[in-house]
Amino acid sequence: MYDPTLGRLLERDPLGYTTGNAGLYSYASDNPTNVTDPTGLYDDDVHFYMTYFIANAVGLGHCNGDCHAAFLIAWANTYTDYNPATRPSYTNRIGIPVAATPEVLRRFHFRSIGFDVPVKAGAGEAAAVAWEGTRQCNPFLTGIGLHALQDSYSHAGFSAAGVGGIPGHGSAGHSPDDPSRDVDKAMAMARATFNVLAEYSAKCCGNKVTADWGELSKKIQREFALGTEEQKLGYNAQVRARVGRWKTLIRETFNRDQEFSDHGGTSPWDKEFGQAAAMGELPHLSGGTYVPQGASGFRVGKGTGLAGGMTGGFHAPGGPAGFRVRPSR
Repeated sequence: MYDPTLGRLLERDPLGYTTGNAGLYSYASDNPTNVTDPTGLYDDDVHFYMTYFIANAVGLGHCNGDCHAAFLIAWANTYTDYNPATRPSYTNRIGIPVAATPEVLRRFHFRSIGFDVPVKAGAGEAAAVAWEGTRQCNPFLTGIGLHALQDSYSHAGFSAAGVGGIPGHGSAGHSPDDPSRDVDKAMAMARATFNVLAEYSAKCCGNKVTADWGELSKKIQREFALGTEEQKLGYNAQVRARVGRWKTLIRETFNRDQEFSDHGGTSPWDKEFGQAAAMGELPHLSGGTYVPQGASGFRVGKGTGLAGGMTGGFHAPGGPAGFRVRPSR
């Protein structure tokens, strides 16, 4: 709990020394006026590596003759935390972390019906963009939507407005971002991710999805549970350990080595990502409920239709083999 009057936490930081400051009761490097704890997000281990693992499991390593749908969806998911227009925070010119605008936080990281309305895990407004991405067979929109959907679980109960003037779940530190601290919630998030990706694979790639969630979930749950052994580590060390384990699992299961990169801010897919992000900002995608109906079919609730634009295939210049997703037939 953070006391804005004292400028410090009233409870010990559950992650220990994460800032180089030996004070376990310190918050934001003892400078809460100008610095906030991270505004909140599952980290690269979930947004890229878990997503990439599930995407390959449901057949997205092969999509209409191309082999990069799994990568692009997972990349767009993770890049939402790095792109200047969608990232939850940034470091200003004098080296101080600054939270993104309220609307950026709400649309991409704390997707609810209002800036000060707490996020509900897996709610229609949180899932809407991901399901719209599958409808359009757009890997970038699907990835951006998955980011908001996944974050709705780690951010459940928090709003973009945050608590006591601290945006997002900054008042709770990093703990909501660690899947090992609530494995059941993380598994619900993983299942929601599986549902979206299985639909994309069937509808957009024509794949017969044979992946068994029961067997797949055992591997995912094991990865989440192993994180409990690393909670005593500093935050960055925890994330590195989780990423390392996911990379090993991906290599052992699919014989693939894949790394996430933001390409130093010059990604070959910035244009496609930006177009998709703009679609994700549309107000009419903030409500309604998408209910999957098996392979290549889902029901759209009120207020979720999309008027024109971005309905065809997408070509990503550069990158591995110039990935292309064809529109569904």
